[in-house]
Amino acid sequence: MAATPAKFQGRVFAAHLLIYDLMHMLVVLMAGVLGDHVFEPAMRSPGLRQSWFAPVFGSGPGAGLALLYVCSAIAMLLVGIVGFRTPQLRLIEKTVKVEP
Repeated sequence: MAATPAKFQGRVFAAHLLIYDLMHMLVVLMAGVLGDHVFEPAMRSPGLRQSWFAPVFGSGPGAGLALLYVCSAIAMLLVGIVGFRTPQLRLIEKTVKVEP
């Protein structure tokens, strides 16, 4: 917030919220489609995925969504690790110039 000039803060934060809301809607739609058409059928049909994941998640209703949830959590963890290991992101407070 300190790096954004006061006269632009409203626009910057409105754009930030707009992008956040659009991405949230897109992710919710993607999760529904992936859950219903990819993960649930994959966990109910016999195959490699079901043989690997069925002992942990089961093979009944909701097993595919449980797998999707765990895959999403692992992906978020990896994004956090990559973000922490990227020097440009980790040291951004030192590189951004704050105007008075």
